Amino acid sequence: MIKVMIISILATLLFAQNPSVYSAIGDEIYNNVEAIDKLKSLSAYPYEEEKITKYVIDVKKSKKNGFKIESGSKEISASDYLKTLRRLVKVNASFIRKVNSMFERSLKDENSLLFIEMVNSGLLDTKPRQKEIMDFYINHQDDIDPSGVIQTFLDEDAELRRRQAYWLEAKKRKEAARVKYLREKDRAEEEALNQKLTEEVKEKKKAIRAHQKQELNIH
Repeated sequence: MIKVMIISILATLLFAQNPSVYSAIGDEIYNNVEAIDKLKSLSAYPYEEEKITKYVIDVKKSKKNGFKIESGSKEISASDYLKTLRRLVKVNASFIRKVNSMFERSLKDENSLLFIEMVNSGLLDTKPRQKEIMDFYINHQDDIDPSGVIQTFLDEDAELRRRQAYWLEAKKRKEAARVKYLREKDRAEEEALNQKLTEEVKEKKKAIRAHQKQELNIH
């Protein structure tokens, strides 16, 4: 039992690292595979589960082969391993391109759900995009949970926290002004209605008196 546990732990630790063979290509593939696997749960990928699953399986198989080559095994040739990496890196790049494309679309369409999914996907280079990410977030705070990348930005940047506080205060002032406007509008409408009813009552009384006077003159 203990031996099995030790083997399992060693296997886990081993898989947490990357093969050193062709690491210039392999590292990006292996470091991104977990994030790519999680794309299956996002709203933007409803029909790509099979494609993603197959890719993840291929990457894991490739990683095992990389370790075999590293250990001196002749089971797979280094050239075949390199061919596999070159194929996988193209697929990896296609996933990253789509994430970037989806992110741009979320900004254009003001789609908060798509925006936060892409920001927290782990495949978007968020640091160079920090300003546009935070600008979008500040303007859509009601629809976005800041957990993840955005919260990290907020924690790191006092200016962003100030802008967020300013936005929340401006929102409160706007809401207070809206409530005041609606109350004043209701009051004005009520006064206008009362005035109209008063005028109608006066006109009716005037008409009644005129009618009564006319009847008295006849008799």
